Amino acid sequence: MGESTGNKGFIGFAKETEAGEAVEPTVYLAFDSETLAEAIDRAEAEGITGTRGRSKLRSVQTLKKPGGGFSLSGIKVEDLPLILELALGGAATGGSLGSIGLEETLPTFTIVVYKNVKKFTYAGCKMGKASFSSSASNQLLALAVENVVAMTEAIADNNLTPSYVSTQRPLTHRDSTLTVDSTPIAVEEIRIDVENTLDDNIFRNSQTRLHISEDDRKVGGQAVIGWNSDNYTNALAKFYSGATAAIAVSWTDGTRTLAISLPYVYFTGETPQIGGRKVMNMNLPFEAKDSADGANDSVEIILS
Repeated sequence: MGESTGNKGFIGFAKETEAGEAVEPTVYLAFDSETLAEAIDRAEAEGITGTRGRSKLRSVQTLKKPGGGFSLSGIKVEDLPLILELALGGAATGGSLGSIGLEETLPTFTIVVYKNVKKFTYAGCKMGKASFSSSASNQLLALAVENVVAMTEAIADNNLTPSYVSTQRPLTHRDSTLTVDSTPIAVEEIRIDVENTLDDNIFRNSQTRLHISEDDRKVGGQAVIGWNSDNYTNALAKFYSGATAAIAVSWTDGTRTLAISLPYVYFTGETPQIGGRKVMNMNLPFEAKDSADGANDSVEIILS
């Protein structure tokens, strides 16, 4: 009996036709780690029986709550159409490329993780928070996904062979751009978040979730830029006044491009402080808003 190592695992994704009905993966992605698991609640009867001990007959399983997250780095444009649709709700207008926008309803999807000993299938998933980030010190574009909520978990022997079709090179920070109202700004690090608040507590009289409902959505992020007069004029002064500005971020491999547009952004942070003798940076946290109620235009992502 040997030991299991993480480098033998794989993760795959597929959009579902019917919520909760698992389907085989259509996309496999190289991943760094995953936290997908099922928690099982138990109820303990508290009745007094004349002893300090607790009988096994007074404990019972109740609700099953699968979910978790995963992280990817070395992202390529070809990796993104399905993942972005699951996070935003809209499909790429050109199939694998094009514009991807926000929708009120998120699609459900299946995640399959081979954890070496067994294959774990999570069906009826909806995506909570997806964060893209890169920096001068962590050059590879990374995607961290948190709060994936699933309806069921199933465990079986593996019958799948993953395939990876991307021939592109990873997107990097060195080939990224940040603009504020179309003015380019050199950026030390950048993060874009799309967070879907999910109601994951719809069980009724079932042991597993019957439905996962979308609540509020938040779009935002943070940039770290140098503290100088140009950046004050082009970035902080606009946000400090309370006005909105348009932020655009892109990463390219020289052939393909991931572009994220946030047309209506408010600065939500603080003015800079001197923390020592070294070069000063300015944290620029922000929130992206829709142009009007129901517009669903706080973020648009274009793959080209």
